[in-house]
Amino acid sequence: ESESSTTNKLYPPLSRQGDPLYPYLFLLTAEGLSTLLNKEILEENLQELHISRHAPGISHLLFADDSLQFVKGTEDQAQVVKNILNAYETGTGQLISNNKCSILFGRNVSNVNATAVTSCWDTHARSFEEKYLGLPVPEGRMVNGKFKSLKERFSKRVNDW
Repeated sequence: ESESSTTNKLYPPLSRQGDPLYPYLFLLTAEGLSTLLNKEILEENLQELHISRHAPGISHLLFADDSLQFVKGTEDQAQVVKNILNAYETGTGQLISNNKCSILFGRNVSNVNATAVTSCWDTHARSFEEKYLGLPVPEGRMVNGKFKSLKERFSKRVNDW
């Protein structure tokens, strides 16, 4: 099954990063985003990503000021997510910074679908940054070599300690 994922930066309207209330404001408004996504899944307008037949589906992850959505890499699914994000922006006043958004497509997503999804979301970055939360962003299968630098840094810190 083809899939895509995107990461979005979300900013509360009356807060700045570093503000002690920022994490709480984010949690309050992020619950609304999660509810909107789950509603569309229950109504079968949005399909979750399943990594295996027996695994539960995943549609989104929220962390700090980041939102990751996992959806099928088609224009109609992209439009559903775009509508959700537009409703979320209108309801909360939080704005999505398109220039900080990125998208990663699974290997089964056709170039036609990838182009349609990218233009629907108005996102030009077609890959994630090399690292996210200090960990390597996987492209393809995860192999031991992808975590080599992390293991080396950890070993060095333990030895220094």
